[in-house]
Amino acid sequence: MLTALKHIHKEGFVHCNLDLDHVLVCLTPFGGDHFKLVDFDNARVAGSSAHPIFQNEKAKKEPYVAPEIADTPLTESHKPTLSTAADIWSLGVMTFILRTACLPMNRENKTGDGKPKEFDPAIIINGTQYEKIFDEDQKDFLIKCLQADPQKRATAEQLLEHSWITKNKLAREKEFAEAREVRINFAL
Repeated sequence: MLTALKHIHKEGFVHCNLDLDHVLVCLTPFGGDHFKLVDFDNARVAGSSAHPIFQNEKAKKEPYVAPEIADTPLTESHKPTLSTAADIWSLGVMTFILRTACLPMNRENKTGDGKPKEFDPAIIINGTQYEKIFDEDQKDFLIKCLQADPQKRATAEQLLEHSWITKNKLAREKEFAEAREVRINFAL
């Protein structure tokens, strides 16, 4: 997934619609999983204005939509500029959901003046309800993805070098197999 994001970002594009519905998991002939990123209908050139779909208030409340898009009023004269950081936010949300089966935040939470409440990923991720789910590497990875400030978010290239990603491949495969077994047992 990160390799695909690194490639499209290097080519100057933002996927703009990265969510679990747009990731295919395919089995490889060697027994592993291979992820494919699909549905580039909403993809835009980095630096362009946000896609018209984000003028819809319902679409802006989707958890995958980065805060710089979701929390910015869209008008004809002002549309947020898209950056590759928006895809990294979406990746962080997807990772959080896959690990916890929960959303990391609620876009409906507002302050008294109607502004969105400040989102601090470290407070959520380090919460007691997740202490047995996330190890320190996973927490750090998510915090790097879910920074409210897009300038502080890691890039796909940086995340490919993250310790959680580069850990021993066998350990990761065992971890994913256990997670898959939990999801299968949960579904039964």
